[in-house]
Amino acid sequence: MRFIRIWLIAAMLAASLSACASQPEDDESAYGSQEISDPLEPLNRTVFDINLLLDDFLIRPIAEPYNELMPDFIKDIITNIIRLGDAPISMANAILQGDIDAMENITARLLINLTLGLGVFDIAADSGYPYRSEDFGQTLAVWGVDPGFYLVLPILGPSSARDASGKVVDIFFDPLTYLGGFELAGIDGKYDEARTASLAKTIANGIDIRARNIESVDDLRRDSVDFYARVRSLWYQNRLSEIRNGEPGDDPLPDFPDEFLDDPEDLEDEDEMLETESSEGTDQSPSP
Repeated sequence: MRFIRIWLIAAMLAASLSACASQPEDDESAYGSQEISDPLEPLNRTVFDINLLLDDFLIRPIAEPYNELMPDFIKDIITNIIRLGDAPISMANAILQGDIDAMENITARLLINLTLGLGVFDIAADSGYPYRSEDFGQTLAVWGVDPGFYLVLPILGPSSARDASGKVVDIFFDPLTYLGGFELAGIDGKYDEARTASLAKTIANGIDIRARNIESVDDLRRDSVDFYARVRSLWYQNRLSEIRNGEPGDDPLPDFPDEFLDDPEDLEDEDEMLETESSEGTDQSPSP
């Protein structure tokens, strides 16, 4: 069991670090200099450094041979199976968000990939139903809950006060939680089966994500003056993109006092005055 826990730690760290390697398109134009509050920065930096050490000595040595030796189509199958298992979590949160498009997309993906895809191939993506993930942290954001402060969780990596609580709720949306009975609810059953299945999915997902992002993480780490600050910024921008489903934010323009808002007729008069002054200035020649 101790061996499984070590693999679980590696998987969670891999997923958390690799999640920051994917930067949303046009992030600078879409989000500007938006940053999340980080009042716990000294503590977060310490946890961040510990996570990096674990990544260097535990995760990367596993992810590299996996990436080099595992055929691409096998890695794709693993990814598709994991995403299929996470579909109930996304569906539950899409319902709570009232997102009709997401519900239709997730339902179509389930039906297509379970039938035509035999549960292992992502036929739905080629049919116009791309993969999208929803979680309870996003649901809270849709409900208007602020992210709170930035957190770097041991093993789990970048998060926020809102998203950390969302991770707990998502456990109850995962069907694997109830596999063989749910002992925590007082129901007799084989709780070890549920825990083993959940661990297996988490390990496979973490290693697969880290292996696919080895070069991206390396480039990000090498090119960053302050890797911690860079990861924090990219994570928050990526999180905003997930909440907005990839759409740019509708940030309102600042409110200006009435005296700064000119009437269109006034603007026309001002233009005429400027043209008159400009023509007068050009007509005047300098005195000898």
